[in-house]
Amino acid sequence: RMFEYRLLPSSKRQKKIKISFLCTEEDYQTVCSRLDELFPDIAEFTHKSSEDENYPVKVSLKIFSKEKNPVMSADKKLSALKNIYSADIKEFFD
Repeated sequence: RMFEYRLLPSSKRQKKIKISFLCTEEDYQTVCSRLDELFPDIAEFTHKSSEDENYPVKVSLKIFSKEKNPVMSADKKLSALKNIYSADIKEFFD
């Protein structure tokens, strides 16, 4: 890791964020198209069925962010999305 930080100084500032939320089947396509616009550095994207009857799709994505406070920045971007519920944002520390 030290070699990476010295060789690639921008990698030191990147932080890994995991975002997960629930949405309905009808809203899934529109939410996914907006996610590409809001978060250009998506590293991993998954969706699966959830146990909740009202919101049957659980969407999870991992992104890399160069923001100073990436959790707050991701929360502001997610608040622009309509029809998502139970959003959870976590920052990973190496």
